[in-house]
Amino acid sequence: MGIYFSYGAQLSIEGMVSLLIAGVMLKPLEVEKQADSYLLLFLNYFLCALIFLFDRTPLIFLLAFLVMLQTLSAQVLVHFQELPRRKESLSVAFGLFLKTLPLAVVLFVVLPRIGPLWTLNIPTKSGVVGLSDSMSPGSIASLGESDDLAFRVELKGGTLPMADRYWRGFTLSRYDGFEWQRDRMYLQGPQEQYQIDGVPSVQYRVLLEPHEKNWLFAVGLPITLSEEVQQSHDGSLYRKRKVYNQWQYQVEAQLTSLLPQMSLSAAERKLYTSLPSNVSLGTRELAKNFNERYPSVPDFLAVVKRYIESEGFVYTLSPGDYSGENQIDDFLFNSKTGFCAYYAGALTFMLRSIDVPARVVLGYMGGEDNAISNTISVYQYEAHAWVEVYIEGKGWLRVDPTAWVSPDRVESGLQRALPNEFKGFTSEWSWLRDLRRQLQAFDYFWNDWMVSYKGSRQQSLLNNIWGDRTGTEIAWLVASVLMCLVAGLFFFLWLDQRRAARTYSQKIYDQLYFWLHSDSKEKEIQGLTVNQIVVGLKIQHPQLAQELDVLNKDIHSYIYAPDSKSQESLKTPNLLQRIKQLRKASK
Repeated sequence: MGIYFSYGAQLSIEGMVSLLIAGVMLKPLEVEKQADSYLLLFLNYFLCALIFLFDRTPLIFLLAFLVMLQTLSAQVLVHFQELPRRKESLSVAFGLFLKTLPLAVVLFVVLPRIGPLWTLNIPTKSGVVGLSDSMSPGSIASLGESDDLAFRVELKGGTLPMADRYWRGFTLSRYDGFEWQRDRMYLQGPQEQYQIDGVPSVQYRVLLEPHEKNWLFAVGLPITLSEEVQQSHDGSLYRKRKVYNQWQYQVEAQLTSLLPQMSLSAAERKLYTSLPSNVSLGTRELAKNFNERYPSVPDFLAVVKRYIESEGFVYTLSPGDYSGENQIDDFLFNSKTGFCAYYAGALTFMLRSIDVPARVVLGYMGGEDNAISNTISVYQYEAHAWVEVYIEGKGWLRVDPTAWVSPDRVESGLQRALPNEFKGFTSEWSWLRDLRRQLQAFDYFWNDWMVSYKGSRQQSLLNNIWGDRTGTEIAWLVASVLMCLVAGLFFFLWLDQRRAARTYSQKIYDQLYFWLHSDSKEKEIQGLTVNQIVVGLKIQHPQLAQELDVLNKDIHSYIYAPDSKSQESLKTPNLLQRIKQLRKASK
């Protein structure tokens, strides 16, 4: 019932895993046989693997290793009941891990990376924090309060100034008076690709966190370098499959604020100039008055900028609630307080009011530099909205009205713009900032080389190790290495068995000793003879006194028999089996 009330009837990862955890927690209530214990242990191994459905950071890998080591130690105790202490079982478990480690490393390096369980395309119940495919006042402001990581960018060549860090996601082209939404025209196919001469370019690789959508992020004028990355009709990058796990892609981009498009079709022009009727009439009138005096698009943008700068507008994460069909009027003439979504939506509305094609763009702006890993980390609180206006015969020009009211947001980032409302990491201690950067770099390298090690990167590493060889030669090399490792593993196991070999007399003594030890209230009973152990067992189990005396006599006859024939005659009614039967009868 608790799982139902927490997650409902909808199929989700959290609900299924919680149900399994509840079952594993209840399983010990019915464990009676050794086989039940093994089942419980194997379920625990499975739960350790399920943790990677939700997180795959280095700390999670360490936690999973410690839990699995404890589980393996418990399995050793179940299998070898004669081990007296948990410390010894832990030592055996750690030894097994060290012996299998070389084989695991080789398998990781050479075997093709088949998608594991955590790549299943199953949505989470809570969802992943990120951009929405629609924008209403306040929607982006809620992202400004989240410090979750959105993606990381590794620069391959060139630099990326802060003013060029507009991580373009997708465009919103339809407005119904309440919110901006995407239009299906972006699926019609890519526009013709253009290159702008004399514009600097940069290559980079993006490690994207799962956001359960198919849109991707790029700066400037992008050219995709990854097969799965495609470009839509509005210039946005996307992947056909949704991103349910960490995923990498490469891009080369020209650092420009203009997306070239020589002309618009009639359908495009209608889409990018349409507005609902009888909505925010005051804003329409203001835009028309500006346009009468300043008919060109650059002059119109300049006068709107002066209006924003002179009327006391405020940039904030907490602008209050705007509702109804005249929310843009309320923003421009009454409150004058808003976040990037308000300014972008208002400017797009004003441009369309004078029949200038315009659209809202959602993405991220900024990023935190890390010189150790040469990466830029972009967080959810850096979500941003801006405007693209169409310039006839040229293309779509990026215009960010937020920069008019808060230049620090664009030039220095959200922390400088809103220090009192910033939700990210802040500290005056330099050593703590350095430690955070080092941990971030380690986490990036871990994900880059461990989680993302596959495909061409795996093939490149194998070529560096073995040279340029044919597929058949590599297969034989891999098979030879695996056979050597397996042989070495069995050799170590054989050595362990030789070291652990005990005489039949020692096995008898150990069985009696552990029987007494398990039933005794004392923690340790050491240095006892067989007679003393039997006396202790008779005290604990007086109903078995006669059988224990007979057993004690036969044991001494076996141990101290004058010839081997007497030993074999006593061994025929197996003494170890008799001890086990008496122990079972005592319960």
